[in-house]
Amino acid sequence: MAIDSVRKALEIVDLLSSKRGGYSLTEIASELLIAVSTVYKQLQSLVELGLVHKDPHTGRYFITYKIVELSSRILKNLEFRDIARPFLIELLEELRMTVHLVVRENLHAVYVEKIEGPYTIPTISRMGMQIDLYSTSVGKAILAYSPEEFIEEYLSKVDLQKKTPRTIINPVELRTELTRVKGRGYALDNEENEFGICCIGSPIFDHNNNVFAALSVTAASQQFLPESITKTANCVLQKARNISIALGCSI
Repeated sequence: MAIDSVRKALEIVDLLSSKRGGYSLTEIASELLIAVSTVYKQLQSLVELGLVHKDPHTGRYFITYKIVELSSRILKNLEFRDIARPFLIELLEELRMTVHLVVRENLHAVYVEKIEGPYTIPTISRMGMQIDLYSTSVGKAILAYSPEEFIEEYLSKVDLQKKTPRTIINPVELRTELTRVKGRGYALDNEENEFGICCIGSPIFDHNNNVFAALSVTAASQQFLPESITKTANCVLQKARNISIALGCSI
């Protein structure tokens, strides 16, 4: 039922994008052979989401520029993945650990690439999945290099919850951790987000030198020996820098 509803909504969006003058409610129903009541409900939802606009004078519906914005973001992420992927593969080959690539989306990060290492690990990560910034290595890497105003907004809006006994939920302690991250260029997630899983992440910057993404390597906790963390972190940091430079960042 939900899939059918999504299909109808996409059909309406597709139709509205085909004509500059927009469509009336009955025209949409007629074109798509869908009941008027069903079209009306779909349009109400699309208007609430800001994807469709109803002209108050004519009653006709038009696609909004938010669709363009969403399309631009998707294209940007696809292009970003294409640029980053060779470096992710190099990192996988060098460290033989699972590699993740994320971009920040508002107060979260989203996985846009995941390349599995040779050793299967029971991690919950998957493409398109939203993750918290405060409990992950990629998230802390992004937070550490974000403007102070964003960090303040983040801490005022996000409920820091314990995911494991090691999750940092005290805002003061988290700020101290972010200072450490910024000082060394990478973040550690020592079973802070998932039991038995450790990650090392570094920030990625765009052509304006603004942090917007991060990459990480992930492995079972026992693979991260204290004597190997610095070497592993330096590899991650270098690949993140290489990606940033490829994007036009002047590091």
